[in-house]
Amino acid sequence: MDTDNEHIRPNEESKEPQECCCCGPEARDSIDPGGDCPACTQTGGKVANVTVKHLVTDSAKAKVGDDDYNLCMNPDCDVAYYSLETRARFDKTDVRVPIWFKTDADPKIACYCNNITEQQVITAVTQDGLTAMNDIITHINGKMVAVCEYKNPMGVCCSRAFNEAIQKAIAQKGGCNCG
Repeated sequence: MDTDNEHIRPNEESKEPQECCCCGPEARDSIDPGGDCPACTQTGGKVANVTVKHLVTDSAKAKVGDDDYNLCMNPDCDVAYYSLETRARFDKTDVRVPIWFKTDADPKIACYCNNITEQQVITAVTQDGLTAMNDIITHINGKMVAVCEYKNPMGVCCSRAFNEAIQKAIAQKGGCNCG
């Protein structure tokens, strides 16, 4: 991963995402670089305390405190959130939802706010011919909800993961974006 970029993104190879349809044009889909993970030493990304408090399990919530955290961006590392100040650490098993970019995420979530999986996006593209994020969300969910700060493990808009799923589906169709 290129850590010289202004923001950290789990997969820099993907195309730039469409503008977010649910969070507005100013929505962020990446996080600022943070400190190194204590387990794998890869640079993590900064995540607000409110995100961590909403996503850790009830049994882990008491250890959260008031500080902001880092999210380990290594797909193969078991660490989810960590604080360099307090040394608090939460593994993937301490988080209520699978972290979409982690290798063993099951299911891989494309949109946490609307509870849409990568497979649902792929089906909407390959079988229903949809390719726009807002069309896919309303097709699957009937409405759009945007509470990314509380539901997405990165605390930012899900548009990057969502658009990666769209691109994956288009590639499965043979690269044809022809519905």
